[in-house]
Amino acid sequence: MAMEKLLRSKQKLQRINQSESGISSLSLKEHRSSKRPKFEQRHQRVTIYLLNSLYDEFMELRDQGYKQTDLMNEAVHDLIQKYASK
Repeated sequence: MAMEKLLRSKQKLQRINQSESGISSLSLKEHRSSKRPKFEQRHQRVTIYLLNSLYDEFMELRDQGYKQTDLMNEAVHDLIQKYASK
């Protein structure tokens, strides 16, 4: 199972690299220098520990194309709404 995950991650990285290689360096530079604040300025880094079973399910969602940041933001938002209303 771990080898399958490693292979899927490697394949996904290769697809990402291939899609970026078709973008000219000028357009990529223009895209990165947009007026929107950088990712690090809009987000706070958090380190967490998950149960192995939750981590495996989380990685499966990521492999299906969901962004990790979006998944975590939605989960935390739902928890805040749940406990803030009590």
